[in-house]
Amino acid sequence: MILKLHFKNYKRRYKRIKFILRCWIKIIIFGTNKHLLTIKEEHCDELYKYIWDIIKNKNCKLYRINGVENHIHILSDLHPSIALADYVKN
Repeated sequence: MILKLHFKNYKRRYKRIKFILRCWIKIIIFGTNKHLLTIKEEHCDELYKYIWDIIKNKNCKLYRINGVENHIHILSDLHPSIALADYVKN
């Protein structure tokens, strides 16, 4: 009886670990060259939609995107089939 209970708990933990491994949530910060204030507020919506399209095409989910004149914060998950370097490169 104890062995069966332990096996059930193991299966439950394994499913939870498997779920966690599939959900790599990343915070990525892109900065402008020399931290110059080059991102104008009137262009932010267009820039964020463009970045959202890129992330969506990589089968990833964008949770939040925001920024100021010299950097952008992106909070998104990372699909298991994509390397982080390839995700950031494009």
